[in-house]
Amino acid sequence: MSETLATAPAADAPADTAPTTDAGNQAAGTDAAATNGETTAQAGEPASNEAGQKDADGKSEVPAEYTFTAPEGFSPNEETLGELKTAAKEYGLSQEGFEKFAALGIKAVQDAAGAQAAAYAAKNEEWVGAVKADQSLWSGDGLKQDVKQNISAVLDKFGRDDLTAAFNETGAGNHPAVIRLFNQIGADLRRVDAIDLGKPAIEKRTGNGFDDIATRFYGRK
Repeated sequence: MSETLATAPAADAPADTAPTTDAGNQAAGTDAAATNGETTAQAGEPASNEAGQKDADGKSEVPAEYTFTAPEGFSPNEETLGELKTAAKEYGLSQEGFEKFAALGIKAVQDAAGAQAAAYAAKNEEWVGAVKADQSLWSGDGLKQDVKQNISAVLDKFGRDDLTAAFNETGAGNHPAVIRLFNQIGADLRRVDAIDLGKPAIEKRTGNGFDDIATRFYGRK
């Protein structure tokens, strides 16, 4: 058994400094026995932080493989879960410790998602409030009738289903700038459709000259 620095004799110690009495020999023997017993106890302690071994407290174990049961409605990222398991093993966590840290991680993700959803809802409420405050768009308890018709014209022209799905998914359909844009585009589309091109000129079948044909197509000026 190798000696520790605390119990090793000092180098070059004078011979007459060592105790020679029986009491001194007994004390030295007692110290040596105590030291030997302490070192033996240390050598017999179980190794900590190894898979399948007990930790220093003799209670928890580091499993060979951690098990994880996701709570209802939560789907973990497998790569991230693997990194968590690796880190837990490096730090000697027991299965119970791993579950506690995993639960904290899930709570952090859910809290962040909840905060994001709340911010999204608040922003939509802000947009709706801005639309209601715009008297050119809102009347009574809804959009003005002509605004609705203008927006409907744009949806019909450029793809109602796809645009509706995009607006519902992102909430952009509540943004006042988007409503103003669609209102203006729709008004222009409806204005073009409503242009009166006039009555067609009376066809004159007599004559096939250039002027006659032009008159039948374009009318007289």
